Amino acid sequence: MNKIIFLDRDGTIIVDKDFLDNVEGVELLEHSASAMAAMKKLGYKLAMVSNQSGIGRGYFGPGIVDAQNCYLQELLTAHDASLDAMAFCGDHPDADTTHRKPAPGMLLDIAEELDADLSQCWMIGDKESDIQAGKNVSCQTIKIPEQAADLKAAYEIIARQG
Repeated sequence: MNKIIFLDRDGTIIVDKDFLDNVEGVELLEHSASAMAAMKKLGYKLAMVSNQSGIGRGYFGPGIVDAQNCYLQELLTAHDASLDAMAFCGDHPDADTTHRKPAPGMLLDIAEELDADLSQCWMIGDKESDIQAGKNVSCQTIKIPEQAADLKAAYEIIARQG
């Protein structure tokens, strides 16, 4: 079975720009790509799970998120840090949903797709909903910036734990 590091997108991999509605605004956070490449070398699959409520709020459509994620994948691939899976939930925060974090749907779907043992997986994010989603599927969790300043520091925590 595989091990996965689930990563939130905005504020964890890329600079958080509220309701980003274009591709040009996708900007990697310092150290995120190099940390993700190092995580892959530890034998982890990388999966991005992102709430994108701008869709449910009517600010932009799912196509813009798809385009942003394609561009992000290009940036990461150039650093040997490509994502093995990506998912986003465009539901409005008030919607009854099984996939918007903290609900576990995105993590469960990817774990099944990548044949993962969730007890060997991690969830890294900058919001309490990210951490709760990880806990809801028995992953270990790291909250940025409380437990780790950035993905580089999160990598160091994971590497120490073996």
